[in-house]
Amino acid sequence: MRPYYEWNLKKDKFVKHPKPPRKHFKVSYRLAKNYDKKLLFAFEKECVKTEPEILKPEYEYIKKKLRTIRTMNFNRAKEFKVIIALVADKVVGELSMSWYFNPEINSKVGIIIGLWVLKPYRMAGIGSGLINFAKKEFRKMGIKRIELVVGLFNRAALAFYQKLGFEIKRIGRASLNF
Repeated sequence: MRPYYEWNLKKDKFVKHPKPPRKHFKVSYRLAKNYDKKLLFAFEKECVKTEPEILKPEYEYIKKKLRTIRTMNFNRAKEFKVIIALVADKVVGELSMSWYFNPEINSKVGIIIGLWVLKPYRMAGIGSGLINFAKKEFRKMGIKRIELVVGLFNRAALAFYQKLGFEIKRIGRASLNF
């Protein structure tokens, strides 16, 4: 069994914890649409409110992301998609994905730009569900390789992605062929 890591504010790093009991929620997954913008704003605000120790240094990134959500047309976006996880009409998880053409392998490569699950909803399989939904979307586009960047010291994320079959290729970079 892989270890469970959680952010420790006093130590200012991720530390190993006993694995909490698995939670169960009725979760639905779908691509975000324009009418989901209010739900996404509420999700982003709750992320910052519940884990400021992680997100405060990235406050400018969050402000930029909120501007992007406000101006983006989810219904027509072709090169960028957002997958949301909903529990009782509340966004509890989000995965942003895109893709590019890699001339070295002569095919498109999928990129997971960001994945976040609200803290009370973690360890319930929501992150795995978001990744699986993203895999299906990538397959529809003929993409068979996914890449992502994860912080080197984010042990929780590293363990999570490795559990899902991602291979750490370079420091902070993982990929999955499927």
